[in-house]
Parts: sequence; structure tokens; C-alpha cells
Amino acid sequence: DDDLYLFIFGLVLNSTHTSTGGILADPNLQKIRKIKITSETTKFWRPHKKNPESYLSTIEAIYYFFKHYSTSFECNDYDGRYDPLLFWFRNAYSHIQGVYRKMPKEARERAIKRLCLSANAPQCLSPDTTADD
Repeated sequence: DDDLYLFIFGLVLNSTHTSTGGILADPNLQKIRKIKITSETTKFWRPHKKNPESYLSTIEAIYYFFKHYSTSFECNDYDGRYDPLLFWFRNAYSHIQGVYRKMPKEARERAIKRLCLSANAPQCLSPDTTADD
């Protein structure tokens, strides 16, 4: 069954959000069926340039794919089996927040402001946001 095969073999492309369109336009990828997860929002710590919050990091996309697959095709309530995929995501997020917390307040505010302005992202994390928020 072609629909089942789609979920037996998967290809995940890892790129910046600005590179995605070019990658998807590659002629070698035109016959591959694609999915787009728009029902989830990113928890990524970097602002996205004019992109919606449904633009997920690679690991978030992999996590949500398997979570949705589990509940939709295996007809199970989600049991948390894919949560360990987010371990490194959480680890990196906590590290970055730790770096921000150690910076003097003025430097931290400048760093966050630069990120927000360069990304034109008003939804940026505040410099006082912690990993536990």
C-alpha cells in the first residue's frame, strides 16, 4: 500500500528556514511525497524571520511526526514514547538560557534586542525568560 510505504521510509531535510524553498525545488525531490506539520508551534529559542510559529526545528518536526503517527495510525493514546527525542533540544535550550542569565543585564538586553531586530520578530523571548518558563 502506497500510503503505508510513506510511513515506512522517511526523509528529513535539515536546513535553515530560508533555505527550505530552494531545497524543496530540487528536481530530485519532486516525486517524494511531502508532509507539513502546521498544527504545532515551535519552542525554539531563536526568533524566525517573518515565519509563523508553526515553523518547527528539525527535532521538533521529527518528534511531532512520530507523535502524530502514533496517535493517528497506531490508534493509541500518546504514551510519551517519543519524548526522549527532545532531550538534546531541552538541553541546548537550558544551556542558552544559562548563558543569557550569566550575562550582565545590559549585555543580555542588547543581545536579545539584536536577535529580535535582525529577525524582525516581536515574539522574541525576553532576556529574563528562563528555561523553566
